[in-house]
Amino acid sequence: MNPQLFTVARASLSRLTAVASTSAWWVPGRIEVLGKHTDYAGGRVLTCATNLGLAIVGARREDDLIRVVSNSEEVWCGASALHSSTPLSSTLGWTIYVETVVARLRGNFPGKVHGADLALASDVPRASGMSSSSALIIALTATLAELNGLDLDPRWPSTATDLAGYAACIENGNDFGALAGHTGVGTIGGAMDHTAICGAEKGMLTCWSLAPTIRVSDVRLPPGTKLLIAVSGVMAEKTGAARIAYNQVAGRAHAALAAWNLHTQRRDRTLAEAVNAGARPDDLSDHDLAVRLEQFIRESTVLVPIATRALAVGDIASFADAVAESQALATTHLRNQIPETSALVAYALKAGAYAASAFGAGFGGAVWALVDEAHIETYATRWLDCYRLTFPHHRGSSILRVDPGSSAQRIDSG
Repeated sequence: MNPQLFTVARASLSRLTAVASTSAWWVPGRIEVLGKHTDYAGGRVLTCATNLGLAIVGARREDDLIRVVSNSEEVWCGASALHSSTPLSSTLGWTIYVETVVARLRGNFPGKVHGADLALASDVPRASGMSSSSALIIALTATLAELNGLDLDPRWPSTATDLAGYAACIENGNDFGALAGHTGVGTIGGAMDHTAICGAEKGMLTCWSLAPTIRVSDVRLPPGTKLLIAVSGVMAEKTGAARIAYNQVAGRAHAALAAWNLHTQRRDRTLAEAVNAGARPDDLSDHDLAVRLEQFIRESTVLVPIATRALAVGDIASFADAVAESQALATTHLRNQIPETSALVAYALKAGAYAASAFGAGFGGAVWALVDEAHIETYATRWLDCYRLTFPHHRGSSILRVDPGSSAQRIDSG
């Protein structure tokens, strides 16, 4: 957590209003170590929060106007007597998340969500695969809830994992218990990002089983190792150009489940339930759906458990083997890799990393690498130099040093 972000956010808020902030939250980004496109299918993932994230501060207003300033520059403004909002500029891609959160909260808690001035500051690169969008949804949800006393309502999520589940439903538009769904942001997603952000333990990687959410185990990185993140410079914005491609990957998982249920006359709710009931790729006549089911089975039931156990005992070689197969399946089965992310994985290994993998929704974003801490600067320089030599037009590419961080949490607003 970078305290300077709160200094920036409070300074931005002071330019919006003379009212002091009464709510402040830290919300980290996250790394999906393994578990590519498994969460919404009820599978397992291995994740951690990061020490990079988002600071948000807020002050309540006496009217219905909600104003948001981000990194001292971009302003979103909406009034909501009609449970909807209108951004000042539709060109600001992140405003859809503000609109979605405000509309959902006002729909679920009519008459209780009043106006607010909010200021954000973040050191997570936007659309880099580190889930800055889900972090934004959680930050807005938690802050508006606190400012309006929604967290005192008996329907409000009572645990960190419940808050993650509600935030995921705000994003995908699904119902959450008695809290009815709304439009969402247009993506077919699950709760992995939100769970990783809300349920993280500092210094730990966590294996989760999703839908329902179950914490399986916590493990640490092997001694003497660190994580590096290479940001490709290709935006992985799920509400932008990548949304259709992302939804197609998710859609194939849902179609595979539907085909299985039709074939067996069952009513399994997730692919994980279907696999537990015996579903196998050979059961599906559609080759594309069979390939998608094969990827899910290998990733969720084999590779994530192997990688988690390997980290628990410090077996870097077995961990690296699982990661390599996961990355290969992303290329051949998910088909969500692009030349840039594939090259970043190859260059990381060439530079001396123990293991490397693309992560997030795919079609852009970033790659993580596990490296020897003693040579981390050398690895980082070699990695970025190789990438920029091949893709010089991606000026937004960069290398970040990250540590497994703490979960989203309320901060003293003073």
